Amino acid sequence: MAMAGLRSGDQGKVWHAISSELNYMDVDSSTDAIADADEVYKREPGRYSAVEELASMGPLPGQCGIVIAHGRRVVAGEVFGASELLKAHWEALIRSNLLERPTADGRPSATGALKLLRRFAAAESTQSPGIGLGTEHHIATDRTSGQALTLDNSVVHAGIFAA
Repeated sequence: MAMAGLRSGDQGKVWHAISSELNYMDVDSSTDAIADADEVYKREPGRYSAVEELASMGPLPGQCGIVIAHGRRVVAGEVFGASELLKAHWEALIRSNLLERPTADGRPSATGALKLLRRFAAAESTQSPGIGLGTEHHIATDRTSGQALTLDNSVVHAGIFAA
């Protein structure tokens, strides 16, 4: 999309990415179903307990997003236009992000989180009509990538990734 300005899909690439992720997590899956990644939680009960605890807490009142850090390295963010939208996706976001193996050590930094969000917000985007309503914004720079859906110039959802 970002390069051609056209929507297209490559299901083979999707399945390859899932297979690679399962392989990285050392998960055997005869069907390459991402749901099989939950096997990680069976092998690591401490991680499972942390996921269950955090998922049951839910977001803070008024919270509209999360930033994911692997130690000191900020790797991703999810921003929603309303706290109700984050709440609806909270458990899935927690489960999927805590499946990943950390890629760095150290303490997370609020400054690092804000840098990622600022870079994304300031980046030039390729825009296209949303499927249904709104406008899609696709961003790819040397420091961040992701996409956002806006409606009437307000963010509905943004998925942000550090490069």
